[in-house]
Amino acid sequence: MNSSSIKWMLNHVPPVFLRHVLQMRKDWRFAATKIAALPKSELPKDTVRRYLAAREFAPGNTLCYAPENSMYFARNGNIQACCFNRDVPLGRYPEQSIQEVWQGPRRVSLRQRIKCHDLHGGCQLCKKSLLEGAPEQVPARQYDYAAQRHPAWPTRMDFELDNACNLECVMCSGEFSSTIRIKIIY
Repeated sequence: MNSSSIKWMLNHVPPVFLRHVLQMRKDWRFAATKIAALPKSELPKDTVRRYLAAREFAPGNTLCYAPENSMYFARNGNIQACCFNRDVPLGRYPEQSIQEVWQGPRRVSLRQRIKCHDLHGGCQLCKKSLLEGAPEQVPARQYDYAAQRHPAWPTRMDFELDNACNLECVMCSGEFSSTIRIKIIY
């Protein structure tokens, strides 16, 4: 299911019917994951199965589609798979072109790790959410709607443009909020 078909469904299918269809899809996914061969992993199989079954739009048994479909450009020039994985950059712009990063060994390595359900490649936040038993809260789910197998180019690109923000959101830090940064300094 791609993002255009999801948008069409949200605009044209009655909400009651859509909820029913999505619940049927979840039930089917849960039944399918019970018999699916999952890769050997440090994550408990029941935890992985619950997570895979809770996802409405993701195809297959991959835990995260960010390295398959996404590029996140940080203000410092680092290119990452997502905004949550800051420990393992895929490359750096402008030292590397977007094509070099997209086809590069770091991205390929991260994709392979995640296919093997290995979240040591900077994916600690998602791993923590999975182990806490909160499959609906796993940040990787936000990349499901654009999931495609081996796209030629990213289907999602995010850019950090600035860190001047006058809000003090509880989930934020001084890295993104100038107001929080000022309070930390003084």
